[in-house]
Amino acid sequence: MKKIISILKYCSVKFSTIKNQLILFFIILAIIPTGIISSIFYTKSTENLTKKTQNILQMNFHLLENNILKEINLIDKVVNQIYLDDKMIDLLSYSPSTRRYFYLFLKYKFVNDITGITQSSEFENILNTYTSTLDYSNQSQAKLYVYNNGFGTYKFPSNVFDLSIVQSTPWYVDVPADSSPHIMYFPKSQNRNLPQGVNYVRRLYGLKNYNLTFSTLVTIELPMDEITNMLTSLKPTKGSQLFLINEDNIIISSTQKDLIFTSCKDSYLSSLPDIYSENSFTTNIVDNMSTKTLLSTTSIPNFNWKIVSLTPLNEINQDIYQIQQLIKLVVIIILLFSFIIALFLANRISNPIKKLISSMSSLDADNLYVEIKDYHFNDEFSYLINHYNATNKKIRDLIKMLTETEKLKKEAEFKALQAQINPHFLYNTLDAVNWLSLKYDAEDISTMVTSLSDFFRYSLSKGKTIIPLKNELIQTESYLTIQKIRFPNIIDYSIYCDDAIKECSIVKLTLQPLVENAIIHGIEPTDEPGFIGINCIKKEDTIIIEVQDNGIGADVDTLNYLLNNESIHNRSYGLKNVNQRIKNYYGESYGILFTENNPKGLTATITLPCITYEEMDKNVNNDNRR
Repeated sequence: MKKIISILKYCSVKFSTIKNQLILFFIILAIIPTGIISSIFYTKSTENLTKKTQNILQMNFHLLENNILKEINLIDKVVNQIYLDDKMIDLLSYSPSTRRYFYLFLKYKFVNDITGITQSSEFENILNTYTSTLDYSNQSQAKLYVYNNGFGTYKFPSNVFDLSIVQSTPWYVDVPADSSPHIMYFPKSQNRNLPQGVNYVRRLYGLKNYNLTFSTLVTIELPMDEITNMLTSLKPTKGSQLFLINEDNIIISSTQKDLIFTSCKDSYLSSLPDIYSENSFTTNIVDNMSTKTLLSTTSIPNFNWKIVSLTPLNEINQDIYQIQQLIKLVVIIILLFSFIIALFLANRISNPIKKLISSMSSLDADNLYVEIKDYHFNDEFSYLINHYNATNKKIRDLIKMLTETEKLKKEAEFKALQAQINPHFLYNTLDAVNWLSLKYDAEDISTMVTSLSDFFRYSLSKGKTIIPLKNELIQTESYLTIQKIRFPNIIDYSIYCDDAIKECSIVKLTLQPLVENAIIHGIEPTDEPGFIGINCIKKEDTIIIEVQDNGIGADVDTLNYLLNNESIHNRSYGLKNVNQRIKNYYGESYGILFTENNPKGLTATITLPCITYEEMDKNVNNDNRR
């Protein structure tokens, strides 16, 4: 007990310094997370690899199943062609007792085998014609077993045989009595005239003579070598074994070729009961000959076949084992580096901390010019010290800026007051001129001065950018009134606006530049009376404003191009500025579009969202505050 107490006291003294605490902290910090991460990484990697292998196997099983069905469907298609061949139908339908089919003697010259022209040669020709479309070696494994229907003795070729040689076999009774296809396994036999291996089997009947009870049997061997090669190519690892098992638990194809055409009961697969599962896809970890193995099975429901895969787990996790050894080496290296870095950092941390504490102690309101200049390392403390110095400098600069800002604020307030006085002086002067003109019955002068006063008043709009549509129309009408007085009997105009949209918002000075452009570039060059029409209507949630003239017109494609091309600055600047201000406030989907009038003139169409002035003015003010 005393020894334990003494050790604890020694440790408390030994690790009381920052240096020793950092060493211990870095070692613990390196060991614990590294150990936890390594353990989690190994476990998750093993699970992920196993799951990935399962997914690969499932996809491979599905691919193999599709390819097997594709081969069988191809054979079935060929047999259907054989069955429905006109000559084959006649051959299968012939009966010597039926006078109706006597013409076959003349059609196919069926005589005895002395002439060498036999019925069986016709069968062979048909069989070879259609099986030639099969692009693999089982073409030579196609066999036809023909019932002797009274033509005499057959002279059989290599792939046409008498049905009697298979009628005595035990499997013949298992062939479906109808004409449906069936996949059957045939054991190896010394008699090469019998079907061998896995075959497509089907009875063929005379479709023109339903009174016949006999049938012809066609067998075509499946390309099991190709299926075996496919199994080999789908192995997830080098040591994996794949098996294709039929409904009688016979291994009909396998990557382990010595087990092909053997029973599962006679192989080591008999100790794996999960291979008899009828589920679509199952996986399990089993002991296979004292080796942990991933067992995966799936069923091919069309034929009640099973695909079985055995993959050793040590092969799946082989890369993980190598990573595990690498992790151990990395942990050792990390511990060594942690110890060295802890020693180095312990000697580096205390000095900059002391410098910061000393500088902060001397910093106060009367002494802001305090900087740390004697630290020359480029590390976190350098970052802190540089920002500490930068913060002190910003404080000094802000104090200086605040002083200058107060001075500029006072100047701005004076200029704002002066700016308010100047417009009022202008309005008062114009009002005096108006009263003088009325005094001397100069109504034209009075109208022009009043219009000019309204024009300036609504142009300024107390400095606001967004105004009600009705104010914009008043300002535009004031401008048109002045122009009408300037050009009597030359310029006339009309303005219409739906009452429902008069309180809607618009960007100030939107219409006047368009009207001015129509007068200067459209009407004046014609030397004829001109007319400008302004129509404001509401269409759903959109305001449509049309400014029409009957002037000389222009190329609308060029005008629209100039409006939307930011790279051109020296032409149509005023109109482009109006269009851009609309888009800035309301969005890219709004703006100006020029179209041609019939027979002459232009129409400038302005599209705006239907937003009230109060709502838009509130949004603009909120944005300005931000």
